Amino acid sequence: MTDHLDARALSGVSELYGSLLTSGSRVLDLMASVNSHIPQGVQPVSVVGIGMNEDELATNPLLSERVLHDLNSENSLPFGDNSFDAVVCTVSVEYLVHPIEIFSEITRILKPGGIFINTFSNRWFPPKVTALWIDLHEFERVGLVSEYYLRTG
Repeated sequence: MTDHLDARALSGVSELYGSLLTSGSRVLDLMASVNSHIPQGVQPVSVVGIGMNEDELATNPLLSERVLHDLNSENSLPFGDNSFDAVVCTVSVEYLVHPIEIFSEITRILKPGGIFINTFSNRWFPPKVTALWIDLHEFERVGLVSEYYLRTG
């Protein structure tokens, strides 16, 4: 159980989330782990964590609900339409085998005007990351993730 970013990057992610998330919102932490990176100044009504590691989800103190779910095996999200004000995905997009399907699902579960915040870094785990991610240069990865957004609205 570890953070997958250094202290400076963790601070940057937390600042970003703090500038975009609002108190009183319902947030989905996609591919959640031990830390949702939402700063104390933001008070969501709920933070639902969906991830593959039950121990990591159990350790995350910010989660109001924990959903054990492998997005690479099951592309649908087990939530109703317009369920969330925001979705955050912290340093995990590079592990999605079917990112277009997942981004489409996020579009479905977000309320109108909702936001999807996706952060990633140049630090990832080669045995777990998709082959495409490995083959791309760092700046091309930004273009790839942008394309996921463009294709799914």
